[in-house]
This record gives sequence, C-alpha cells and structure tokens, in this order.
Amino acid sequence: RALTPGATIMTQLSRTIWMDYS
Repeated sequence: RALTPGATIMTQLSRTIWMDYS
C-alpha cells in the first residue's frame, strides 16, 4: 500500500519498539 514516507518510518519504528518490548 502507498503511504507517506513519514507513516512508513513510524510503522517501522512502532514495529521495532514492539519487538523490543515484547
């Protein structure tokens, strides 16, 4: 899906944080 660069970065960050706190 086409998202804004910022949204993509935020998604990646959220995923990384999720993994970090899992």
